[in-house]
Amino acid sequence: MERQNVLQALEVVYGSHGSGAGIREASDFIERWQDSEDAWSFSDQMLHDPDAPMGAQFGCAKILRTKVEKDLDQLPASAIPQLRDSLVQLLLKFCQGSPPVRTQLCLAIAALAAHLPAVEWGGVGPVRWLADGLGRLDSKIALPCMLELLTVLPQEAEGTKAAVRPQRRREFLQELVASVQGALEVLASCLNYPEDSAQSQVLDAFAAWLRLTTLGPDAAARAGADGAQLAASPLTDAALAGLSRGALFDSAVNAVCELIWCTTHSPGGHVGAPPESMLPAVHKIVPEAMKLRARFLVASRRAANPEDESIDVHGWDDDHETAKGMARLFAETGEAYSGIVVSGAGGAAGGELVEAMLEVAGHPDDTICAISFNFWHRLSVELCVPPPPPRDEAQQRANAEEAARRRAAFVPAFEQLVRLIQGRVKYPPEYEAWTRQERHEFKRARYAVADTLEDAANVIGGTRIMGILVGPLQGLAAAVQAGQAFDWVTAEAALYCIRSVYRVGTQSGPELLGELFGTVLPALPGHPRLQYTVCLTCQAYADWLASPDAARVAPGALMSSMRLVSECLGDKEACGAAGQAFKHLCDAGGAELQPQLPQMMALLQKVLCCGAVARLATEPAPFPISEVEVSQMLEGVSLLVGTLPQGQVTEGLASLLNPIMGMLHQLVSAGIAFRTPQHDVALALVERTTQVFRNVVNPTARAAALPTPPHVMQAAAQALQSAWPLLLTAFEALGADVDSVEKLCVCLRNGVKAAGAFCAPLVPALLQELPRKFHDQRHACYLYVASELVKTFGNQPGEAEHLRGLVHGLLGEAVAQLASPQDFYQHPDVADDAFLLASRTATYFSPALCGPASGDLMERLVWTAVRGLHVLHQDAFLSVQAFLVKALDPAWVTVAPAMDGLLQEVGPQLALAVLAGVCGALPAARVHELSEVLLALLRVQGGRAAGWVGQCVGVVPEVVMTAGDKERFLEACGAAVRSASSSTRETMQQLREYLADACADVADLCRRNRRMQDAALMALGAMQQGAPGR
Repeated sequence: MERQNVLQALEVVYGSHGSGAGIREASDFIERWQDSEDAWSFSDQMLHDPDAPMGAQFGCAKILRTKVEKDLDQLPASAIPQLRDSLVQLLLKFCQGSPPVRTQLCLAIAALAAHLPAVEWGGVGPVRWLADGLGRLDSKIALPCMLELLTVLPQEAEGTKAAVRPQRRREFLQELVASVQGALEVLASCLNYPEDSAQSQVLDAFAAWLRLTTLGPDAAARAGADGAQLAASPLTDAALAGLSRGALFDSAVNAVCELIWCTTHSPGGHVGAPPESMLPAVHKIVPEAMKLRARFLVASRRAANPEDESIDVHGWDDDHETAKGMARLFAETGEAYSGIVVSGAGGAAGGELVEAMLEVAGHPDDTICAISFNFWHRLSVELCVPPPPPRDEAQQRANAEEAARRRAAFVPAFEQLVRLIQGRVKYPPEYEAWTRQERHEFKRARYAVADTLEDAANVIGGTRIMGILVGPLQGLAAAVQAGQAFDWVTAEAALYCIRSVYRVGTQSGPELLGELFGTVLPALPGHPRLQYTVCLTCQAYADWLASPDAARVAPGALMSSMRLVSECLGDKEACGAAGQAFKHLCDAGGAELQPQLPQMMALLQKVLCCGAVARLATEPAPFPISEVEVSQMLEGVSLLVGTLPQGQVTEGLASLLNPIMGMLHQLVSAGIAFRTPQHDVALALVERTTQVFRNVVNPTARAAALPTPPHVMQAAAQALQSAWPLLLTAFEALGADVDSVEKLCVCLRNGVKAAGAFCAPLVPALLQELPRKFHDQRHACYLYVASELVKTFGNQPGEAEHLRGLVHGLLGEAVAQLASPQDFYQHPDVADDAFLLASRTATYFSPALCGPASGDLMERLVWTAVRGLHVLHQDAFLSVQAFLVKALDPAWVTVAPAMDGLLQEVGPQLALAVLAGVCGALPAARVHELSEVLLALLRVQGGRAAGWVGQCVGVVPEVVMTAGDKERFLEACGAAVRSASSSTRETMQQLREYLADACADVADLCRRNRRMQDAALMALGAMQQGAPGR
């Protein structure tokens, strides 16, 4: 009965009888069933059954591959040779059968090779064992199987699906690398079979083994890769010859590309410059690759003029994919040897590579042109990023002169590149009829061109590239003067390119930019897409527009740009860019725009009626802008207000906030029903208030730790004090809604952050309201408002003591809400914000946690953190982890004498929780953070902590971690203990990496399949149940 159910499920999933929910149900059934030991025999029998349906055969091959990868430990050791023989027999059976089944069987044999060391393959390893066995059979049967195996084996060298120990995975890679020469000998012998299919498979396998030599810095050396041997290899000759055979072209390109990268990964070489030992291979490969240039040019001309029959094709009839393959070969050759190209060591070959890449960049198809972009990026980096400077000043000057000479030598090539690609950003005539996906791809292609233009600008310099990019605008002006129609597409493309190089473009002559922004842009017609790009160009050059150079050559450029951007607010398509540009111009303009603040305030009053607020308006909004653009413009004016002199900031803030507060007051006073337009508008107004507080103190300056002018902070404090009664009313009105309270708390937090210590008069009210509201509403966001208060006032003796009750009350109640691991899953937001507050308190106000009046709060926090360390919510876990690392910091423990006794009590449970998380109680992505907790515990508790870890590791079953595995892990822990007295940054970083790698190995051991993970967690769980806790 079960056999029939499995067959039916396989047919539903892999046959042609299923759809929708039926496939999902059958797939779930198969996934559960394949964990059983019966799946071994059933899959093997079905594959040997000649009458089995094709869908069932593929499904069983896939199941068998998965069983070999994950469940090999289900079989006794004596059954492994039988399994191997059966897999080979099945592979031979399907040599002319279903290719998907054959591929799955090859993957199963590769997985078996990952499990079994070389000694289990007759002492010669899987490659030689398989070659010897299959070599005795008829080539028609054995050859396809051997070639596919030789392709799959190196591809699986770094695979992680096989449930093997980390050490065995490393050994498998080493064994395969050591087998490279043997594999290449087998492949060379297969060249005697002239069929195109066999030759193509040989080249695919050749590429796979060559790729294996690039895995690690010494892989090529261990593989015995040598330039002279590669040059003389018949496989290299076959790959190069395959470039001229249509049926082999794709496989030949793959193989030659891998040959190229193989030469750069040899000892003494690096990407860009192969070692001298590889030059024989390089000298053989590059000329053969360059012979394709003539073919590529023919393909390029035919692509540009498909109807032109007069093009001399020289007997070549290459399609788009073949042209793409040639372009890829040129590009990878150039990328791999970019260092030779730059230094000139390649002689004429280097120049030929650059010419080939210019030909690729000139291909009419944008996807083929883009293949060259990575080469130009590498070349630009090689030319512009200097190596570490030598100590000798004379050598520094010589290096600088040589770098300048090299850049100058490549300027013509990059100038030609710019001319080839600058027109590719033009909107095509059929753009309006394109699908959304086609438009998205076009925009991505424009971004790629923009990045390459920036690479070119770094080499050419600002003046020269701007001279090229403004050329279409100058030509357009001449055409218009001659009576021709204005071509907005050409103008938009030129501005897009100019915007793309703004970092270098601002270093060009100020006269050129002055003419562009002072004369050209204001005169452009108002096409929506053109105006969109005009706004973004103003945004990109905002810093230059506010510079002394701009004031000298184009005195009104900044204000004319601001007017231009403001006018674009009325355009539905351009207004999105206008909002961004307005913000950046305000940020850059600063003092120069202050005289225009009244006009900006008047404009802002109209803007504030748009966006979300327009939903309640009885008249049409002044501008067709969304709430995003409203927010951006509000940010811009707030930034400008923050630059005002003392005495004017308060008035400016009042002008910004009064209209917002007025509208919010009306809504709150009238009563707000949740999930109504009025509710949405109220939240939008709260977010607008947040933007004002967030930007009146310049975020960029704050991030750079620049001091905020006290008068700005004082004005923010007055504004917050004025807004507090209304915010408190909003808290009462909207307190039942989590999202609403979250936005109100964000607003309050940003107000406190902007005001700093000047908001001290508001602290008593906050100390009263925050605990009460957290107790009544249980919203975690109140905790991070308290975190900001602790950060602001924790180091100020006069105010800090007032915070003690706040911290104790909030953290005490939060801990009470997190009494069990299940509470962490149900309230991850409380865990996140509570432990953020605890970490902030430990940093800025440690007496609240470790002082005489702190009580048992710290003890409760630590026990709660250990209890919740396995919370799956990422932010909550990171907050718990950060608190534990802080609590275990030796410097912090020193000022909290009671911590040592607490850690001796909680330490065993913490070690157990960390190890359980590593073994599988937490996702693998969290192992690194767990290693940080373990490192902190080992450093602060020394040998005691190592003993706790040893006890935990000791209960893990031997089948999961052998004695050797445990010893290696404990050695890493011992290194952490021994380094407890070390404080150098380099030593600590090395130790972190060592312990993190050790934890990663334990994670791999315990997670290699479900049974290993369950066994480890069950053993650790039993230990936890028997341990004392809180």
